[in-house]
Amino acid sequence: MKKIIVFSYFVFLLGLVECKKSETIAPSIVNHYLNNPQHISVLTQHNDNTRAGLNSHETLLTTVNVNAKQFGKLFSLAVDDQVYAQPLVVGGLSISGANHNVVFIATVSNTLYAFDGDTGDLYWTKNYTVSGMRTPQAGDMSSSWCTPYNNITFNIGIVGTPVIDSVANTIYFVARSTDGKIFHQHLHAVDITTGNEQSGSPVEIIANMSGTGDGSINGVVGFDPLRNNQRQGLALVNGIVYISYASHCDWNPFHGWILGYDSKTLQQQIVLCI
Repeated sequence: MKKIIVFSYFVFLLGLVECKKSETIAPSIVNHYLNNPQHISVLTQHNDNTRAGLNSHETLLTTVNVNAKQFGKLFSLAVDDQVYAQPLVVGGLSISGANHNVVFIATVSNTLYAFDGDTGDLYWTKNYTVSGMRTPQAGDMSSSWCTPYNNITFNIGIVGTPVIDSVANTIYFVARSTDGKIFHQHLHAVDITTGNEQSGSPVEIIANMSGTGDGSINGVVGFDPLRNNQRQGLALVNGIVYISYASHCDWNPFHGWILGYDSKTLQQQIVLCI
């Protein structure tokens, strides 16, 4: 299955592109537009941890030059599945022997791509599904609460927007895998220049908290990798990677979770169950 990502100046100048469904297949076109020399990086969902989506460093775009002749689609690129996570951008990344503006795109099939943002060249792509397993699917989420489950149409791999540490050249994301009976979620820390796992990566996401809430067993509430939906964008704050959870279709018993992991060691530091 192939999906198409359409690139435009919107990606590099504002960094606000977010695709949720497949785009219509279109041929690549010649770039008739001047490249933006600002090299603004978009390392987290909506530009920064305020999630406001504001690029306060924009100096070139105006209401005059954003027009049909100077602003538009650059090219289209094929990926293997739907894209729910916001594409991220690292400007001036040293890769393949030179500095390039690189766009990182994650799909619901647990595949990550690193494309050149100016030419569309592919630097690397890798799939992070556990060997011998598959991604969870919408059919796995059917329940008395929600049948058919239609929040996500088929595969449910990487859904939450990753976060990038540009100093450590590392991208963090959550990928999901299953053998059809047992479900797993893993936090990955991947080198953005190669796609290779960093030391200690991945780690399986497991959490428990004392409590007597819905679904608790002997005074302990446990994280459920099937029912807990990692839809929100990851955040990186003071060396901690934060991962937050809601549910699939309010499928009880479920709880909201906020988990924090050391960005260097991937050791779990924070567990909050709501």
